[in-house]
Amino acid sequence: MGFGKRKIATQTVEVPGGETITVRGLDFNVVSLVYQRNSQGAEDLFQSVRESGQVSSEALAGLGAILIKSAPGIVADLITAAADADLDDPDDIAFARRLPIGVQVDALDKIAFLTFGEGGLGKLIATVIKAATETQGLVASLKA
Repeated sequence: MGFGKRKIATQTVEVPGGETITVRGLDFNVVSLVYQRNSQGAEDLFQSVRESGQVSSEALAGLGAILIKSAPGIVADLITAAADADLDDPDDIAFARRLPIGVQVDALDKIAFLTFGEGGLGKLIATVIKAATETQGLVASLKA
């Protein structure tokens, strides 16, 4: 059976007012694109986590608030991409950015679970931080 007939798992996020958003897990291409679009936000997130001293995926699971505070662009892009909306459409990004914080956290939890399984949000944040760290190392080596 080819991939064309297979379905990717999704979950529904409730939005106040009776609307819903359907999200899926993220692939490497999306994570890479979101990082490229938000490299400064990822850098800020990396710095916040480093200052907090919490780097295990279990500890990072409680840091959704840091993600929302330090990197709102990343949050909006992750939700937009996971909902299969258009990352190049400012209206789609604006919609995700304007969602209430509780809805954003619920969406991130579901996206992270669909992407990584158990330990979802912590692993999602750890992946963003790892991408930032590796990019920093690459840039430093190119400057040397």
